[in-house]
Order: sequence, then C-alpha cells, then structure tokens
Amino acid sequence: DHAQTGGVSSARAIEHRDMSIQFKVPGDEGVYIPNEFLDSLMQPDVIKNALCKHFFEGNRDLMEKYWKTLKERELREFFRLHFGKTVEKEERPFTFVVYGASGYTGSLVLEYIYKHVRGLGSEVTFALAGRTPSKLSDRLDEILAKFPDATYRPEIFKADISNSMDIRKMVQKCRCVLNVAGPFIKTNAHLLVEACVDFECDYVDVNGEVPFTHKLIPLHDWAKKRNVIICPNSAGAGGLPDLAAFFTAEGLKKVT
Repeated sequence: DHAQTGGVSSARAIEHRDMSIQFKVPGDEGVYIPNEFLDSLMQPDVIKNALCKHFFEGNRDLMEKYWKTLKERELREFFRLHFGKTVEKEERPFTFVVYGASGYTGSLVLEYIYKHVRGLGSEVTFALAGRTPSKLSDRLDEILAKFPDATYRPEIFKADISNSMDIRKMVQKCRCVLNVAGPFIKTNAHLLVEACVDFECDYVDVNGEVPFTHKLIPLHDWAKKRNVIICPNSAGAGGLPDLAAFFTAEGLKKVT
C-alpha cells in the first residue's frame, strides 16, 4: 500500500537529490557516444507516464497523491525495468523485427522472406512492428495469400519510433531491426539506430537518403566497440541509377 508513510522520507530525499546521470564506459575513451536517445527517455513526461502505469494503474490522481511514498528500492527496480537493458541479445524472442512493413517496400520484404528464408518459426523468427497494427495485418494477409503452404505467421505489435519507450521495447524484442519506414530524415530513425547500439541490437534499413546516412557516420566507432552492425542503404534501388550514370560517363570518355 503506497499510502503508507514509511517511504515518505526517502521519496522526499530523492525529490531533492541531484538526479543528473553521468555515464563512464571503460575502454570507450575518445569514442563519440551520443546521448539523445537516453535523454529522450529521461524526459519528465515520459518518466511520469511510466510511473503512473507501473505503480498506480494509470490513475493520475492516485499518483499525484501518493507517489512520494514510494521507497528508493521500488524506484530503483522501476528504472531498471523500464529504462535499462533487461533482455540480453541472445535471449530475445525474435531474430529480427521489420518496422513499417505496411507499404509497398514492406510487401517486397515480406514476399522475399517467405520465398527465400528457410526454417521460419524454428531457426528464424521475426515480428512486424508499426504505428497501425491493422495495416500490418492486412499487408501480411495479402502476402500470405501468395504462399498457401506457409505455416509461420509473425507476431504483430504496435510501435511508433516517435515514442522513445516504444523504441526501447522494440529493440529488446529482437537481435536485429529492419527499418523500412521512410522518409528516414523526417522521423526518429536516428534515435532508433542509437537505441540499437545502446541495447546491442543490429540495424538494417533501405534508405536512399544521403543526409540520413551521413548522420549515422559518427556512430561507427561506438557501434564497433559494442559489436553492433549498422547497415543503412542496404537496398539497391538508390545505387543502381548512380552506377548506371558512372558506367555511362566512363563509356563516354572512351568515345570522345
């Protein structure tokens, strides 16, 4: 019962404590480590919403009245559970999660998976995540209709990369995220990449946006230190015209 007064003194001590957090990772001296994703998790509104759901079943009035009675032990466990890495990479349920697969590119990805990936459901498992699960389900049904012998139906869950808590939950469900939700530069895709490195989850996308890819370059050394693969621009759609232009230019040099 959080209405008991036993936790009042400790909660008040926490309220007045300097809550700034500094991270020191051994062996990472000189490596650029961004904090934008962690900072987005530490926003007051994000913490309040998580506190309210965890301790007070979403009742804001109860939280405002009794949150100061929470004990330090309860708060530590709360932060570990809701903001820390709680699932090791090898223990995550899915080999990969496809984010944003409700569109045309998503349909190509799903069709490729069912056509070429062996051991679905046993050796390889995947899930679909996105802002509108019903759209993902419709797209999946459309693809599965082409593969009547398929027996594996991936889990579908709601996730929006504009929500940092959704990002955290998603990367801890899998060992790799395949992001096909563009335009990448206009979304929080860079925070998704940062979270993948933070929580040791590989990242692949199909972007053809040079500014977005350039934005990821500073993460290289940090990802390497954490043994995380970041693979943007993995599709050939953007590269083929460039190669064709280069081939044409080289050919023109030979005839002029």
